[in-house]
Amino acid sequence: MKRNLLAVAVLAAFAGQASAATSLHQVSGTETITDSVNYVGDVDYGILAVGTNAAGTFTGEKILVDVSRTGSSVGGVHAKGGGKISLGVRDQSVVTIKTSDTGDATGKYSIAAWANGSGGIGGQLAIQGKKVSIEAIGKKSGPDVRAVYAATNTIEFNQASSVLIDADEVVITASTENPNRAVGATGVCGMSSGEVTIKGNNHG
Repeated sequence: MKRNLLAVAVLAAFAGQASAATSLHQVSGTETITDSVNYVGDVDYGILAVGTNAAGTFTGEKILVDVSRTGSSVGGVHAKGGGKISLGVRDQSVVTIKTSDTGDATGKYSIAAWANGSGGIGGQLAIQGKKVSIEAIGKKSGPDVRAVYAATNTIEFNQASSVLIDADEVVITASTENPNRAVGATGVCGMSSGEVTIKGNNHG
C-alpha cells in the first residue's frame, strides 16, 4: 500500500476501553506504507495497532509522529495485544516520535514509543533508521511520562511485549514540569515482562 499522507484524526476503536480513542492512523489488517508520513495532531495516539491481526510496516525516508493533548493521556506509537508496528529502514530513514501533554493530566500519561500487553499477548514495536529521535513531555502530567516503554502486564504470557530500536544515532529524552512527581520522567522502561533492545549510538 503506497500513500501520500498528511494525517487527520479519525476515530479508532481501542480495545479494553468503553469509549473510542482518536488516532491519526489505526493499523487495520496487514499494511505496508512506503511513502514518508507526517502524523501531527491533537489526538490520543499517532499510530495505533491493536490485536494479532494488526501489522503495520512504514518504510518511508521520513517518519514523523508528533501528537499532543491538553489534560488527557497521549501515546505516540502504540502496539498492543499482539499488534505489530515497524517504522523505518536501517541506514535510510529518519524517524521522529514525540508526545506532549500540555495541561493538567493527573493520573494520565505521555508515552512516545509503547508496546503493551493484553491477555498474555504483547505488542511488538520495531523502529529502525539512520537516526531515531523519541521524546515524551509532560507539562503537568501525572504518574507516567515515558519515552520508550514495554510491558506485557503479566508473568504468564504467550508473547512478551518488545521494543527494538536500531539506528546509527538514537536520541531518547523525557521530561516533566510536574513538581509533585517524585520519580520524574523516564527515558527507557521495560517492566512486567516487557523487553527493550537498543542498538546504535545512544544519546539522552
